[in-house]
Amino acid sequence: MAEIRLVNLRKAFDDFVAVRDTTLTIHEGEFFALLGPSGCGKTTTLRMIAGLEMPTSGRIELDGRDVTSVRAAKRDIAFVFQMFALYPHLRVKDNIAYPLRSQGIPASERKERIDEVARVLRIEHLLKRRISSLAGGDRQRVALARGMVRRPRAFLMDEPLGTLDAEMRSAMREELRGLHDRIGATSVYVTHDQIEAMSMADRIAVMSKGDVLQAAPPMELYLNPASLFVAGFVGSPAMNFIEIEGPLAPGATSAQAALPGAPELPVPALPEGASGQKLVLGIRPEHLKVGADEPISGTVFATEYLGSHRLVVIETPAGRLRARVAKGLALKIGDRIGVGVDPAWAILFDADTGLALNRTTPPETAAGHTPMLHAEASHG
Repeated sequence: MAEIRLVNLRKAFDDFVAVRDTTLTIHEGEFFALLGPSGCGKTTTLRMIAGLEMPTSGRIELDGRDVTSVRAAKRDIAFVFQMFALYPHLRVKDNIAYPLRSQGIPASERKERIDEVARVLRIEHLLKRRISSLAGGDRQRVALARGMVRRPRAFLMDEPLGTLDAEMRSAMREELRGLHDRIGATSVYVTHDQIEAMSMADRIAVMSKGDVLQAAPPMELYLNPASLFVAGFVGSPAMNFIEIEGPLAPGATSAQAALPGAPELPVPALPEGASGQKLVLGIRPEHLKVGADEPISGTVFATEYLGSHRLVVIETPAGRLRARVAKGLALKIGDRIGVGVDPAWAILFDADTGLALNRTTPPETAAGHTPMLHAEASHG
């Protein structure tokens, strides 16, 4: 196991800056995810940690040792690629043995290590089969085994589930997290899928355009996003955003929505010294209140039955809002319904900077209740 530190890490390709002055600490034994859209710099960051890309500036430390200029083969780190990078003509056990042969490990020790990782990953029955005959999930296990067999100090994974179907991805999420817990390795996992990151990682760094916008545990990202980008990227469906008229007076508990004809909304109080001329109110779909007596009148635009709950899209004077409601609430397209905002769960953002101005402190959290990290992805 190893602690990984990135200090002012920067990578530029001519005039394009892929990673911008990133400083992060990945703790020993932690499952850490780099999350963001395509082109945000997460894979470039991972490749610099592995030694496959050299940073333009900054420093990479492994257990306090500066490895910025150390070759990839000397960093004692395993890298699992998205496309597995296996040899299809070889048997499974020969693929797993390849790095051990390269290191000159004796045959008896090679067999012992192969048997050990095969047992941990439950692929003993596949050792004599060729890679070309395996399904995607089994190939993924073999790729992990090839990395594990070296007993590295850290595992780096670049979207390893990207080629699998939805059912296999779900199963492999459980397998990967269980494997991490069993072997106790430091793991860094790159993904654009927020459900993957939220369900597996101890902490997540959300990236955009080369910058790390926030690094925090999943619940912290979900309840207290630091910016509009994080609030919109984390969560499925995303947080609702309502533009409101600013600035707010100190201690104000209500504000006028910016759209013509929109009602006054309850808002959380701003911290001392916080201000903003243009403000955005953010509220998660499950924290909207829906009922005939709620103050914001709207019309049901769409409704989706998702088994455990129903997702309702409502057109209102404050904009189109998505609410997560009980599955038994009978609503259909065209129905009139009221929507209410619970300020205990709401966040105010500065529209110009995109930064959050307050943190949520809902009573449910203090009482030990765990809020929903994400709803099931909507269909269509």
